[in-house]
Amino acid sequence: MDRSVTFLLVTQTATAFADRAIFFILFVVVGSFEGLASWYTPLLQLSFILAFVIFAPWAGSFSDRRPKRNVLIIGNIIKLIGLGILFLHVIPGLTEWAILIGYFIIGFGAVMFSPAKYGLLPELVDKEKLVKVNAWLEGSTIIAILTGQFVGALLGEINVTMALLIAVALYVVSTMLAFGIKLTPVIHKPTEMFIKDFISDFKELLSHHVVRFSLLGVSLFWSVAAVLQVLILEWAKNALKLQQASDISILGIFIGIGIVIGSALVPSLITLENLRRVRFAAYGMGVLVILLSQLTVTSQAYIVLIMIGICGGILVVPINAALEKIGHETVGSGGAVAVQRFNENISMLVTLIIYTMILANGVSPTLIMMSLGVIILLLTTLLGLNLPKRGTADCETKK
Repeated sequence: MDRSVTFLLVTQTATAFADRAIFFILFVVVGSFEGLASWYTPLLQLSFILAFVIFAPWAGSFSDRRPKRNVLIIGNIIKLIGLGILFLHVIPGLTEWAILIGYFIIGFGAVMFSPAKYGLLPELVDKEKLVKVNAWLEGSTIIAILTGQFVGALLGEINVTMALLIAVALYVVSTMLAFGIKLTPVIHKPTEMFIKDFISDFKELLSHHVVRFSLLGVSLFWSVAAVLQVLILEWAKNALKLQQASDISILGIFIGIGIVIGSALVPSLITLENLRRVRFAAYGMGVLVILLSQLTVTSQAYIVLIMIGICGGILVVPINAALEKIGHETVGSGGAVAVQRFNENISMLVTLIIYTMILANGVSPTLIMMSLGVIILLLTTLLGLNLPKRGTADCETKK
């Protein structure tokens, strides 16, 4: 494996681990303060995603105008600033705002990181290795996220300040490792034209049938993931009777195990030429979410969560690879990832707002989860209407 790819994987793993650990550290903080309603947790997730919606239109252009290695470093520095603000949560009267603003700024850093991270892949490896390396990136990221949430919850229960200091160390390590990634060619674009560039990139990508399908597919996946991440926190308390944050966070590890398995299976199941197969994984995910909503035994939930993760990995990895390939060949990898992330995060923002409103009105987490499974099945059926009949090989001519 190329040395730069190795450094990219480790850099991303460290920063993703810290991102998710911080959320669960804050989950512990929120749970320890009286007066913060149950809907504050999805509001916290919303603050992170809002940063993507606001800044995604220019993040891709920003990434394409600079060596992407340097953009990774800038993203981590921004995250460190947000993390510094989180330490203010101990000041009475600032708790709620310090948490939301600090996590929003960390989200801003993640916005900068994302186009550079994915945009580097087609610059470092050829087409034949792209799906495989993408699977490595997705798999290592998911492992980092889900182990990060367990460690974050565990450390947060022991000592919040210590836990946040460990997150600082991880961002610093990630920043230092990024210097091991080689400098890649820069696509120069005028700074003042970033909105115009974003709109132009959006239109160009949507002219490709495969891209329309892929954008819908990843938006579906991440909308479900965003809601499930916060929904499972409340559902576990009610259905499985789990109360400790560290116990609840373990549930996510089983999803991660499944996603890693699914990501590993992708190269032998789905290529860029038979992208149509991903819809079966989406159907499976919908059925399994409905099944999960009816469970009350933790061990059974573990099994179903692994299966949900497998379906998710099989769904998202080939779609990401298709978007990266077409984006690199048309509007530039950074611009393509920015468009992709903007669509994903608009979808997540809308679904999380709806979920927060429903939860605030006292609807049972079990009913919400069952409804989510039904919605996945319905949206997958609609997604089928945009299925490409061919692969991406002829995307330049078939639109």
